[in-house]
Amino acid sequence: MIFKYYVYLQQLAIDNECDIKDLASTLLCVAVTDDRIITLHLGDGIIAYYNGQSVKVYSAPDNGEFANVTHFVTSSNALSKIRIRKEVLSDATAFYLMSDGAGTSLYSPQQKAASNALKMMSDLSLLYSKDDVCEELTNFFTASIGTKTLDDCSVVYMVKHKRTIDTFCQMSYNEQLDLLGIKRGTSHERKRYRRFCDVIKFCETERSLQAFT
Repeated sequence: MIFKYYVYLQQLAIDNECDIKDLASTLLCVAVTDDRIITLHLGDGIIAYYNGQSVKVYSAPDNGEFANVTHFVTSSNALSKIRIRKEVLSDATAFYLMSDGAGTSLYSPQQKAASNALKMMSDLSLLYSKDDVCEELTNFFTASIGTKTLDDCSVVYMVKHKRTIDTFCQMSYNEQLDLLGIKRGTSHERKRYRRFCDVIKFCETERSLQAFT
């Protein structure tokens, strides 16, 4: 895989008339089938997952001896520095892959812990359309993440959508309000919240077409 990617980069460097070192990057991959997962991690960046209760770091960044030094797909020792994990992880409902730039705000190297802001990002995908989620995340990264680093800020995540309603019901009341965009302490807070809960109950109840005739 790394060899094929390196050959691709060589051709890309020729096409763009640049040195292949200018295309150096780290590499993070996650593949999931039911409860079985396999990850590939080269260099810095972070792979994390949500287990239904909190966000956990699955693969921490590899910076070598210094914080600003890492391994790239173009490095001569790339093959020996690849980390591959394969196992069954039944409690994972979301996976997150982050560049080190995004990790500046979403990962603590001292505690080796990922921010719960990642959970909020994936929660949005459970209830809102792709376009709405992209708009919200763009605003979030522009106003918050991007202001704390000059490095690339990339995040890729995937969520098990079949757990949409269960995931929402497991959240605390304040988390639900934040996800729904309901401002706390207003006169309409409870009314708007109850309306959404009514929709949830309606969706959970089995109905026949006769109920709508």
